[in-house]
Amino acid sequence: RFLWGRKASLLDLKAGSGESEICVDYCLNYPGVTRVLILCPKSFVQGWRAQFEKHGGALKDTLLCACLDDSAGTVPRRVEVGLRAIVEAQQRNQLVVIVVNYDVCWRESMADFLLDAHFNVIGYDEIQKLRGAQSKVSRFAHRLSVTIPTKIGLSGTPFPETPLDSFGVCRAL
Repeated sequence: RFLWGRKASLLDLKAGSGESEICVDYCLNYPGVTRVLILCPKSFVQGWRAQFEKHGGALKDTLLCACLDDSAGTVPRRVEVGLRAIVEAQQRNQLVVIVVNYDVCWRESMADFLLDAHFNVIGYDEIQKLRGAQSKVSRFAHRLSVTIPTKIGLSGTPFPETPLDSFGVCRAL
């Protein structure tokens, strides 16, 4: 319950220490969470569905997880899939989890979708990907963070090289 009541948290834990389990637990149990966005590296997108299934317990059946990676098609097609998931989850009164990789989150149609989706929580998996303060993804993460009330950063190495690496990370949180 460390995360409960906090607007932003950085979980700096060793790989395999359970940072994704902590994030899943928060999303499934914190009152009022209905829309979750997970930003992660491309290779982790499908893995987040497995994390929610593994750590969700009985609550895993109360959510809809949409992984918007290459298997969903082009960026505009991924946006369509994401919109359908949100509508379906809302109709079923379920939590919706949208998982997007860092490489496409800032692209025009995806960015518009993410900014307008009214997420309650954002999880930045491997948040050190945002360390480049002038990178497109880091600047977009800052824009996005203003629209989402709860931010969770996950990483085993949040500031891998210099103290300047902290700027993009802290700005997103």
